Amino acid sequence: MLLLAFEKGVQCYIFAPYSTREKSVLDLRGIENVIFDLGGVIVEVDYRLSLEESLKLSHDRDALTYEDFFTDSFLTEFERGAISEQEFFASFRHHLQSQASDQQITNAWNAMIIGIPSYGIELLRSLKNRFRTFVLSNTNSLHISFVDSILQNQHGVSSFSDLTEQVYYSHDMKMRKPETQIYLELLNREGLEKTTTLFIDDNRDNIEAAESLGIKTVHLTEMENLKLVFEYAE
Repeated sequence: MLLLAFEKGVQCYIFAPYSTREKSVLDLRGIENVIFDLGGVIVEVDYRLSLEESLKLSHDRDALTYEDFFTDSFLTEFERGAISEQEFFASFRHHLQSQASDQQITNAWNAMIIGIPSYGIELLRSLKNRFRTFVLSNTNSLHISFVDSILQNQHGVSSFSDLTEQVYYSHDMKMRKPETQIYLELLNREGLEKTTTLFIDDNRDNIEAAESLGIKTVHLTEMENLKLVFEYAE
């Protein structure tokens, strides 16, 4: 496993030009496939923004913490595609004691998505000529609609399907990372070998799950380091 930052108590490697520490080079020899997460890797996110906007819609703004909100089962079920958008809205209103409209809830839920930096788009375009590239993301229909609108309005791209060979979204697959089955499903559908596949994600649990299957991994702890991963790779 390769980490792109120095974390307390963990052996890490960093990609940073002019670093006073010795640079470690990612060995891409034998890698034929690259799987990208979206949030925190390609898409810039701040989850607290959605909590802040959601609490504005609640009758009791002190009733919910960050941990309570993002660990609630209805959010997980929405990412898993187990509930519809209308069921999500109803659960949101119940959970936050809110009478907010569907659009107000959608706006609050999408607030966490800050944008999509150009360097990520450019990297995906360039890598298509070198590797088979894929997206594997825990997400939901509302977020993907919003992300697609950003791609279209700011980058002239209809969706991530135009930038990679195939996209795999949790709500379509009915499973989520770090469940090992979601990785195996992607590998099986695309005929990929674990040992020739690289997975890039910002979440340690997701990285460890992929690594347990024999997939090579990069734990991206700082989003801006994405462009350095392949710059310093052999």
